[in-house]
Amino acid sequence: MTDQKPTGMANRSAPAIYPAAILCEEGGGHRFNKTALQYQLYGKNLEEIMSLTIE
Repeated sequence: MTDQKPTGMANRSAPAIYPAAILCEEGGGHRFNKTALQYQLYGKNLEEIMSLTIE
């Protein structure tokens, strides 16, 4: 277990092949766990809110 922050991606590399990022099997590519994603504000979950831009 590492102390890295979750990114929703799992880094994999193999000899003689460029490193590849694939979706994390456990999280399915989401940065937050299922419990955090179930909460909503104005119809958007935490992941959707965090991906918004500020204008």
